[in-house]
Amino acid sequence: MRAYYAMLDASLQNPETFNPDDLKHVAITTALASAQNRFNAIWGQQGLRQTGSTVLTEVALTSVDLAPADDIPIVEFRVCWNTSGLDVLDADGNSAIPADHNPLGVERVGVANYEYPTGPWLVAFTEFKEGETC
Repeated sequence: MRAYYAMLDASLQNPETFNPDDLKHVAITTALASAQNRFNAIWGQQGLRQTGSTVLTEVALTSVDLAPADDIPIVEFRVCWNTSGLDVLDADGNSAIPADHNPLGVERVGVANYEYPTGPWLVAFTEFKEGETC
């Protein structure tokens, strides 16, 4: 899961050389689509780039289900992050982040293994928890 957040950062830190297909190494299903859409919207449509990185301040295991009814094992985490050291810049070097932006966030993250037990564990979904704090 840490690799997922690192790759999201890398995609916008070096967008000219980043291969969006690399996101398939860390994400699947809705998380993959969301990450690809984020890259396309921020870099492809707006030409923005990121400086700095997301810091994961807390990662807590919240549930494990290795034998679900749909046969896709999933592990869920509560992830707290801090983006205060991160900026998103336009082509002129001006920040695109609003001054009143809250740099702290909490997400519920599901990591699934579609080829259990030998396949990779990939981020399958993320859910931003509006109003929650760590």
